Amino acid sequence: MSAGTKRLARRLLAGVALFVVLAVWVLGGPAEAWATWKLDGASVIAIPLPGISTCYSPRFSQVGFLSVQPGDSLESVRSRLGEPLAISWSFGGVRFVWFEPKGGEWIASYAHDVDVANGTSMAAARERWSSYASESWTYSRSCARDSSRRMRSVSFEQGRVTGRYAGVWYD
Repeated sequence: MSAGTKRLARRLLAGVALFVVLAVWVLGGPAEAWATWKLDGASVIAIPLPGISTCYSPRFSQVGFLSVQPGDSLESVRSRLGEPLAISWSFGGVRFVWFEPKGGEWIASYAHDVDVANGTSMAAARERWSSYASESWTYSRSCARDSSRRMRSVSFEQGRVTGRYAGVWYD
């Protein structure tokens, strides 16, 4: 191998190494990069591409999300991941209510086949609908509404984790 070819190979290797270091930095460090890879597999996108923009709740981390296990309580999930961006209650089938935080409280922002008006507080809705089949906390959303994103959510039944869901949503 000639000296010029060796020099070119070293520069190429240095460029690849720099790209990997920058990609890991963009993802929040090695632990976050590894957690994202574990959650998204081949769909992992190290550097945000046009059209793929995900916003997470302020205290969310991929590592914390991976630590959530079936049977964990609502409080333990909240202590690791913080407040979700949205909470939905499912009443079985396609009946559900979607709540989002507003002014320090959770407010109904959408209901399907459930008699809860938009703007109703979660506390008021709980008084009327004291039992529901399951609850889901959403920790990610598209930064630009109706765009592709990484999906992160946790589902609960009777106050205990029943599942942790992750993937990439292409819109």
